[in-house]
Amino acid sequence: MNLKISWIEIQQDLLPHTDTDSEKDLEFLANEILEAYEIGGTSEEIELDDKLFTITTALTSKLTSSADIAKIIELYRLGRWGKLLSGDISSVIGESVAYTLLIQKFDINIKDILPFRNVKYTKTITDLVINIEKYPKLREFLRADRGLLFVNVRATMSYRRSYILKRLIESISIIENVRYPDHFGLVSYVVKLNDEYHSICLIIRPR
Repeated sequence: MNLKISWIEIQQDLLPHTDTDSEKDLEFLANEILEAYEIGGTSEEIELDDKLFTITTALTSKLTSSADIAKIIELYRLGRWGKLLSGDISSVIGESVAYTLLIQKFDINIKDILPFRNVKYTKTITDLVINIEKYPKLREFLRADRGLLFVNVRATMSYRRSYILKRLIESISIIENVRYPDHFGLVSYVVKLNDEYHSICLIIRPR
């Protein structure tokens, strides 16, 4: 599976954290992030390993037959999903993409991909957390020696800006509840656009 990635990085100081900040501040910033994706385009292109991608489907919050995932992905890419169009399938694709990317790009041990499946839908915790210290490639990428990376995953199979904006705001808020002020955050938002899979990867940096 070919994935076009847009890496976007922000400092936590840009995000609202005090009583004097408003929800409009976060909405404004989320709009700027989407504009950066729309204008800036692709930062990196990677071919996700199909076998690894199939394995990571077992880690997703919505269990789906791994034997069918490659077919489902291609049907979604071509816009021929029929009855397969559902939030569950979008979630499986989004989470599998994020987990496979982390394993391939940063050599994350699959044993450390431990999603908080049972509490994910309380919207009080991220999808997973990774110890940065254990992974040299991740430390180098984040320019950090220690800390945690809190990851939240979203996916949509059509580019509806207002919908993506709402979910992006929600994901940032969830990450900030657990990340702030000392750790890192990653929002992975997988989008199907023009028969291609894109991933908006937002890195939130501490001070």
